Amino acid sequence: GDRTARVPSQRLDELASVGLAINDLLNNAETEEWRLNEKRIRYKSLIEMMADGLITINRKGSIESMNSAAGKLLGFKENELIGVEISTIITDPKSHSAEDYLNGFIDDETGGTPNQEIEVVSKNGDKIPILFAVSKMVAQTQLLYIGVLSDISKIKSMEIELRSLNDELSRTNERLEKTAITDSLTSLFNRRHFDSVLIKELQRATRQRTSISL
Repeated sequence: GDRTARVPSQRLDELASVGLAINDLLNNAETEEWRLNEKRIRYKSLIEMMADGLITINRKGSIESMNSAAGKLLGFKENELIGVEISTIITDPKSHSAEDYLNGFIDDETGGTPNQEIEVVSKNGDKIPILFAVSKMVAQTQLLYIGVLSDISKIKSMEIELRSLNDELSRTNERLEKTAITDSLTSLFNRRHFDSVLIKELQRATRQRTSISL
C-alpha cells in the first residue's frame, strides 16, 4: 500500500526493464492520483463556497452529503444529517416514496430542474420557505439526487410586508375617497358627490330612455 515505494533500478539483469516499467506505472499512478485529489479539493471548495445549500440523496431518500450552507440553513452541524431521511426535514412531502417525490421535481420531457417552493424544518423546529431544485446523476452505478436549497425567507417577509402596505394603501384611498364626497360636519354627501351621481343617472336614463326625478 505504500505508493512511494519503487523497484531498485541498479540491476543489470533481465529484471531491470521490468523494474523500470513498474516504476513508470507507479509514477503515472501517483501523478494521476495527485491530479484527482487536486480536482476533488477544488470541487469541494467550490461547493463549500456556494451561497445555496447543496445535499446529495440516494434513491432510498437518505442524505449522503451536504455543504456548509445547507447545514447553516437547517441549523445542523457538519455531517449531522448524513444518513437521515429527507422526509424528516420536509414539512409536507408529496409522496411516501422518496424516489417518486424527488423525481417529481424533474421535468421528464426536457430533463430540466425547475425550482419548486417547499418548506423545510430546521433543527429547532422553525419552518423555512425555500426554493428546491433537484437533478439526478449516476455515480459508480449508484443513482444519486442532487438538491439545491435556496432560502427565500427574506423574500417571503418582503411579500408579506408589501401585501400589508397595499392593504393599508387601499384603506387610506377609501378614507380619502369618502372624505372627498362627504361633509365633515354632517357626514352627508356633498355637492361633488351629487354632481358625479347626477351625471351617471342622466347617462343611464338616456341609454334606457327613461325619466328621472330630482
